[in-house]
Amino acid sequence: METKLKEENRPNLFNFATKELSQDAFLSWIISWADQKYAETEPELNIVGKNLIRLFLDKPNFEIETVKLKLQWEKIDIGVEVNNTHLIVIEDKTSSKAHGTQLADYKDAAKKGYQFPEENFTFIYLKTGNESKFSLKSVENQGYKLIGRSEILPVFTALSKKNDIYEDFVGYLTNIDLETNDYLNIQKLRSKQRTAQGLFLALENHLTFKPKDNWGWQYVANQSGGFECFWLNFIEKELYKIYIQIGNATNGIFENENDIQILNKDFNIGFRIELKTSQSIDLNEISLKLIELGKQSGIDLVKPNVLRAGKTSAVAYLKNPLTMEDGKLNFKDLIIKIEYLVKIIDEFGQI
Repeated sequence: METKLKEENRPNLFNFATKELSQDAFLSWIISWADQKYAETEPELNIVGKNLIRLFLDKPNFEIETVKLKLQWEKIDIGVEVNNTHLIVIEDKTSSKAHGTQLADYKDAAKKGYQFPEENFTFIYLKTGNESKFSLKSVENQGYKLIGRSEILPVFTALSKKNDIYEDFVGYLTNIDLETNDYLNIQKLRSKQRTAQGLFLALENHLTFKPKDNWGWQYVANQSGGFECFWLNFIEKELYKIYIQIGNATNGIFENENDIQILNKDFNIGFRIELKTSQSIDLNEISLKLIELGKQSGIDLVKPNVLRAGKTSAVAYLKNPLTMEDGKLNFKDLIIKIEYLVKIIDEFGQI
């Protein structure tokens, strides 16, 4: 299917219908076509609906006769009863994440509501936006199968029949992919939240070490407009934790796309501490020690303009963390710098 990707070709419905309920409605609509009674009405939509169910069940040859949908039943986004023998529970997410006990609650509700064998329940966490691997690992640990854009787009793009709403959804997801994967484009990295997320996804995939303890990334709101934040390698000290934080504010555009210094103003990598008690600590001493360890590794660290004592405090930043190569972000250089920072924080933990 030829997908209209650019908004100037025509307005895309899903650029306006961005809420999860809108996505719930589209997915429910396409899944409902899987019922065998629609096989002759719209054969291609019937096939796509069936292939989507087969993807969820991980059964490529599963025969589908009947499909019944239950929306917002027991607060479950989408429930799909297949052949009166199988239940698929879909937790549908765009940009938000799972919270509290909702995933466990949905599993309990489904098993109380349906007397099917254990193996006939399938729990899906369908995410069309971006989310950190650390966060998604928690979802998997609760017995949910992860389905993202890379899994569902091939199912949707197999349709050749033109359908405006269908085509808009495919185009919308494809554009999310394109924007996410364009993280070497410094203009997009500066102005597009999804591109900033794409950089963090790439870091997750390319860092050669295994981050310690809690790590991941998410959007952090603040009075300055918020930023995408990646944190990793917490080191426990007696009075505080110290960790690496990467922050990227995406609230502007370049006038000169070659001016990497503009991006470096809003993209920062450094060390922060999180206090464990109310006892005061010498932030200046910590900062100077990190800068000294940086010099020993050939890494140029600088002290923040102001060392502000608080629950969390920045104590050192990497000077000019981003460089360019052939007009694009030098991703390899960024990886090397972060891995040096990991070495520095590990050495600091031994002091």
